[in-house]
Amino acid sequence: MLSLIGILSVASYCDVVLGSWATPGTVLTDGNVRRCYDEMEKDSDISHLLLDTTSGENISRFCGRISFLKKCVAKFEHQLSNSENTEYLQKTQGISTFYLNVCPPGTDLTEKYKRNANCFQLIKTEILSCGSDLPSMSSYKMKNDLNARCCALMKHRDCTSWAAGDKCGKEAETVLEELLQRYYLPQLEGCTERHMLSCQQNAGQDSSVEDWSKTTLAEEWRKHRPKHNSGETNSAYYWNVLVVYFVVFCFIT
Repeated sequence: MLSLIGILSVASYCDVVLGSWATPGTVLTDGNVRRCYDEMEKDSDISHLLLDTTSGENISRFCGRISFLKKCVAKFEHQLSNSENTEYLQKTQGISTFYLNVCPPGTDLTEKYKRNANCFQLIKTEILSCGSDLPSMSSYKMKNDLNARCCALMKHRDCTSWAAGDKCGKEAETVLEELLQRYYLPQLEGCTERHMLSCQQNAGQDSSVEDWSKTTLAEEWRKHRPKHNSGETNSAYYWNVLVVYFVVFCFIT
């Protein structure tokens, strides 16, 4: 049932996005910089961005659209006060970061992303599912509760990248980890390994504190990710414990 809902959500999303993003030309010609910013902000959450760039053709369409809107902003930003412009820049920071890491040709991350983009189509349902658990960045909790924000962002990154690794391979997993790290960089400021340990409920494990915004999150996250033992491993463990108890009982009696 959940899979069906996810598939229907993806289909609905694609219909809306491809229809609304196809022709941004009128935005630039009317010279309204606010409309340019509003168009950039539309569907700029990370789940929509990932779903809209799952093929070379879609990446080209996305990059062309954002490039067009950025030119609009550059041409007409004088219409805004400094405070207004700063506010808009903050609101569109995520999509700008995504654009800079997916669109410019020749960079290592860009080429790897394009190489794995077709495979990302296989995890559309997972992308939506992972994103559905992520609170809005404008919510009180995400703005004011550092621990909650750190945990939510790491949970989303972990969920999305592991889905990619499971369906698409190691490179795809690494690409999404790095991309999400850059996308969330401003929100990760202040998140340390101590927060990660708290999220993972490993309070007894001591380690040095590092700033997640300045280190490789993927490696730190792997260090403390709970290990998932197979059923066979658990069975063997309990069988060995039973044997030890039996031997001790026989020795005592």
